[in-house]
Amino acid sequence: MRYVLLLLTLLTAGFSVWYYQNRISPEGKELAAQKTTLEQEAAILEKAVIQSRKKLDDAQDSTRAAEEDIERFQQAYLQQKRQQHQEIQDAAYQKSVADQQEEVKEHDQKIDRLRRRMKRQRESTKSAKEKLLRKKEGMRTQLDRLTDQQRSIQAELEHNQRIIADFGKQQGNASWQDGEFKAANGVKFLACGRGQSPRGLRDREARPDYIVIDDLDDDELCRNEKRVHDITDWVKEALFGALDVGRGRFIMVGNLISKNSVLANLTKTKGVHVSVIKAIDKNGEPVWREKWTKEEAQEYRDFVGYRAWEKEMMHNPIVDGTIFRADWIRYKKLPRLSKYEMLVCYTDPSFKSTTSNDYKACRLWGKIGSELHLIDAFVRQATVSEMVRWLYDLYERTRDTVAVQFFMEANFMQDVILDEFAVEGNLRGYQLPIMPDKRKKPDKIQRIEAVSPLWERGFVFYNERKKDDPDMQVGIEQTLALERGSRVHDDAPDADEGAIWILQRNTRQESFKPVFGKRPTAKNIW
Repeated sequence: MRYVLLLLTLLTAGFSVWYYQNRISPEGKELAAQKTTLEQEAAILEKAVIQSRKKLDDAQDSTRAAEEDIERFQQAYLQQKRQQHQEIQDAAYQKSVADQQEEVKEHDQKIDRLRRRMKRQRESTKSAKEKLLRKKEGMRTQLDRLTDQQRSIQAELEHNQRIIADFGKQQGNASWQDGEFKAANGVKFLACGRGQSPRGLRDREARPDYIVIDDLDDDELCRNEKRVHDITDWVKEALFGALDVGRGRFIMVGNLISKNSVLANLTKTKGVHVSVIKAIDKNGEPVWREKWTKEEAQEYRDFVGYRAWEKEMMHNPIVDGTIFRADWIRYKKLPRLSKYEMLVCYTDPSFKSTTSNDYKACRLWGKIGSELHLIDAFVRQATVSEMVRWLYDLYERTRDTVAVQFFMEANFMQDVILDEFAVEGNLRGYQLPIMPDKRKKPDKIQRIEAVSPLWERGFVFYNERKKDDPDMQVGIEQTLALERGSRVHDDAPDADEGAIWILQRNTRQESFKPVFGKRPTAKNIW
């Protein structure tokens, strides 16, 4: 019975296989064939991989055996060569390490340079943002100032009873606003800021006939030469062009705060009339006497300093010149006067010696070793008598301890100056032993330039105790501002040059020791 069941099962399975084979589509048969082919190819590849792996294992075994043989050979026969080879390898390794370290160092340097560049870019970006903010704030301030000026004019027309009595009430009904308004008599007022376009300005057929520019320059503008050039072009082209082919009044008011400024450029323009009004006249008297006194002007000058006074009050802007630099000014605690090899006080009283508005300079210098020390100074807008009294006081402070030689340029020792020395000497009972400097001097700027390397090389020092002294500060300002063609006072650096020339000349002569005998033969001669 079991056999019968088994036979029935086999017959059923065979029938099922036959049935499903005959039910498979042609596409299915094709896929089945491809599967079979792929399985055969996979079997072939697997067999090839097994063979390749066996060959590789055999090759590795051969290599290991060869290496072991070579090592045994070296141990037995080539011990010395092996050591040399090891040394060569060690040297090569050390060189490789050194090269890698150098590469790492170069890489670090590149990274540092990139970091610095990125820092500069960030700072530049920050600076640009701050500059834009300052510019924006400046424009806002300028607009506010213009509005205030406009309101002031409007207020005068509205409330000044004298104007109203003479010309009637001028407040108009149609246009009376900030920045632009029109009076009852038909006169139109318009305020505009720096750089704004005034082209096409007119009131019906009438064009502007009166333009006033007030304080156009500022410190930020003057530091940018291109902006100054652009604003100058704007004044000449757009603003002046708003007039009827130049007909009308065109006025610019301001302080000459810089040589690189719009005002400076316009004063150099052909056909422009320039009127200069300084705070004080040549005698030191205020030009606007109703505003302040001579004493108030002097107090203001003492407070703001020489440079600010010349810039803001005297139309003489001073910038660092081209001969001396600020980092060359060095201070030092100076020794006692008795330690100096030689002491010289040189005086430059200026040509206009009878006025109080010109600077007089007296400079006490000492030489010790290779160093030159500025010990004391008198640099003031003073009269000759004030200068003479200071020299006599210096002589009385030093005569009992050291010998100070007093010099003055021979051209300055005129009757007027000598009379002042004689008068002061008669009062004190003796005459100051001052001597003339009779040398033939070359150009002043050339002489001062010739001694400027002493400052640069660090041989010149200023008295540390006099660091905050006004006379010392004015002298430093004159020194730093000195340049060819400049209108700044140069009395202090001129006196410095005279004293240094005498110190260098006399100490050189005193230190010279003659040698007697046969001159030695020079080396490297034919």
